[in-house]
Amino acid sequence: EAWGDCYCGCIFSRFSYFTVFDSQVTYRGSFQNRSCDGTELPPPPEWADTAWQALYDYRQYAAWSHDTLRPPTYPCDTISLDLPEVHRVPGTMEAKLIALCLSRELNPPQDLVKRASSDLDWIRQNRPDSIVAIDSIEFRSPWNPRGFAGYWNPDEMNDTSGLSYWPFKCIREHLGVPWVQEGSNGWFSLHSGGTSDPLHPCAIIEEFKKVPAITHMKAQVRADIESDIYVAMSTDTFHYFFRHAWGRLLTTPDFHYENEGFFYFRSTSDSTEYVGGYNPDGSPCPEWYIYCQHTRRKKYEQPCEWSRPD
Repeated sequence: EAWGDCYCGCIFSRFSYFTVFDSQVTYRGSFQNRSCDGTELPPPPEWADTAWQALYDYRQYAAWSHDTLRPPTYPCDTISLDLPEVHRVPGTMEAKLIALCLSRELNPPQDLVKRASSDLDWIRQNRPDSIVAIDSIEFRSPWNPRGFAGYWNPDEMNDTSGLSYWPFKCIREHLGVPWVQEGSNGWFSLHSGGTSDPLHPCAIIEEFKKVPAITHMKAQVRADIESDIYVAMSTDTFHYFFRHAWGRLLTTPDFHYENEGFFYFRSTSDSTEYVGGYNPDGSPCPEWYIYCQHTRRKKYEQPCEWSRPD
């Protein structure tokens, strides 16, 4: 099922999964691909990857059917694209996203993943008893690490003999972004696999610039509403600002919770310490709170958007 407004970019898909065995039909569940109001969706089920792949295969078959009933071969090894190496990195998803935001590299650097994971483990095990709220707070990337949207020239992209079709397909396969949703007027969105390691969207967009038919591309961004962690790095010192948001969700002047508190931890190569907390209730703020707000703005000001010059 698909609905929404392709002009504003709010396109939704809901998959419902049924199996048939020996004439017995069984409903296995459903999932929705995205939300435009910032609402967090539950993780996709294990069969979600298969559903996206089936949709993509169907659309590719429809594009090919006017010429042949057999898909063409994939000559990715014959195309010179100079693609970067993609490798898996051990660690939690939270630590990998922190490493990506700090480095802005395609892959999360191993040393940053290890450091972030170690620091967060220490903080959650040794935090003061008075700030138990931070146990449920996790780092949220400012962008959806598995979603992109953009515009292309449909005629060029569907021409299997052209200069865009094969590079586009090969780059997607190399980076692990295998599923495409195509809308009207050249709008499209990409969805990477649910089990693959996250890659920095700005670096991914750099690779898709090699496809002549693509004229615009951006990462899907998130709203800075829910509880979150803001991380900054200076030389060998890491700064972790936990923001706990709770209460009623207000809509003016923007979406925000009526209550919030901030808790600051500082980590060096020798030690990690709790610096202090602050509730922005009008009382004088500590000096570190200014740095916290700067780190918060910087996190959500990471633009991952590109347009081809005319």
